[in-house]
Amino acid sequence: MQVSREEDGETRLSTKDQIGLLTVIAVIGAMGLFFAIQGVKTVVRQARSGSWPAVEATIVAPLQESDSNSQSLMVKYGYVVDGANYTSKWKHLGINVEDPQHYAKVLKDYAVGNHLEVYYDPLEPSQSVIYPRMRWDSLLPLLLGLWALGFAWLGFYVYRRGRTQAALGQSASRVRQRCR
Repeated sequence: MQVSREEDGETRLSTKDQIGLLTVIAVIGAMGLFFAIQGVKTVVRQARSGSWPAVEATIVAPLQESDSNSQSLMVKYGYVVDGANYTSKWKHLGINVEDPQHYAKVLKDYAVGNHLEVYYDPLEPSQSVIYPRMRWDSLLPLLLGLWALGFAWLGFYVYRRGRTQAALGQSASRVRQRCR
């Protein structure tokens, strides 16, 4: 990073570094916008799911470990809406695999062939949920996106403020030179 020194003791970034800084700010802002939009979509979908119609689904695939520490399991289920077949997956979080009774109950509840009630989106029946409610973890993408947008705005504000102060400093030094 090259910094040029002004005669008043002010420092300025080179044009190349200014472009790099603005690029980083723009990328953070774009990522923030993406996460914020996805977060809003998720929140709206989950809020709407409370009014979705229910249908009986059948578990079609056994529980499978979805990660290496076995703290969550995946179940695949099928359901029919207006004569069309749909399948979906659901991730069951918070499985205590060290508690044999709890683990056995989960395996029994979600065994192949068991039935469960799912709620599907009437506008897009391929989208379904097992628990139609708002969950706190659905706010994470939205909050992350808003944080990144705020960080990008702050970065741009500091950048612009520095440029404005540098321009004012240059103008003041020119006025002083003219007055001498």
